[in-house]
Order: sequence, then structure tokens, then C-alpha cells
Amino acid sequence: MNACIPIALKKGAARCPRFDSCNAPVCPLDPDWPRAQHLPGERVCGLLCELVKAGGEARLRARVPSELVDTLAGVCPNVAARWQRIRCELDRASRSGSKLESGTRLSGRETIRAASNHPAPATQTPGDPRKPVTLACVGPSTDCEEASP
Repeated sequence: MNACIPIALKKGAARCPRFDSCNAPVCPLDPDWPRAQHLPGERVCGLLCELVKAGGEARLRARVPSELVDTLAGVCPNVAARWQRIRCELDRASRSGSKLESGTRLSGRETIRAASNHPAPATQTPGDPRKPVTLACVGPSTDCEEASP
């Protein structure tokens, strides 16, 4: 349903390529995200989780329109500042591998990309999980150990 409408005509969260299947209650593409509620155990936006990984912005720009990535990068600090649970999930995500890259490897798109001479997006190098991580959009994350996920 969402895929049939050109992205230029879509508004808010409907611009997201995951809109029809996403269960995250806080959508950074929705202009009303500050009024959303995020409860313990609820999902966090997968695009935000990808954005905070090493090379995440480049991977997103290779797959979704740049204006969406610009919006995600612009609101990421505010979303992380508003909800500690989201900030902690972004911290965890920043230290794990890219789901977009693993999906590309599983689907065989790397072979297709190599045959078409398109460069592959940057890959993730996980950091030391014991060190506080400075998220590109958030800053140092030191309050997540005692926080409930």
C-alpha cells in the first residue's frame, strides 16, 4: 500500500521504507514524535539503530532518500535525550554489526553489487562492549548499565 505512492507525496512516518511493518512507537520521521510514548520493552526505530553504527549514515544514504537520513540525523540527539531507554538501545546498537549489511550478505546482493561495479557501503567494526560509547548523534553514554532496557 505505502510503496505505490511516490515518496515526494508522503508525509511524516509514511515516508519511511519500513512504515507498513514497523512497530516502533517513536518514529523520528513523524513530526509529532515528541508526543509519542515509549514503554519498556517496546521497539526502537531500526533506521536510528543503523544510523548510530560505524558507517551507518553512509549505509542508509545508499538505501534510502537523503532527506530521510538528514531528518533522522537531525532528530536523533533529541530522541535520545528524551527517552533513556531509547538512548541505551542506541548505545547497544552502536556496538553491534549492521543488520543492513548482514541482510545484504544473506540475500546475495554483494555478488550483484560487485558485478555492477557499485561500491559497497562501509562495514561495521564493533567496539569494545565494556567501554562507554560516544554515539554520533547523542554523545557519551554512561547511564545505561543501571537502566532497564
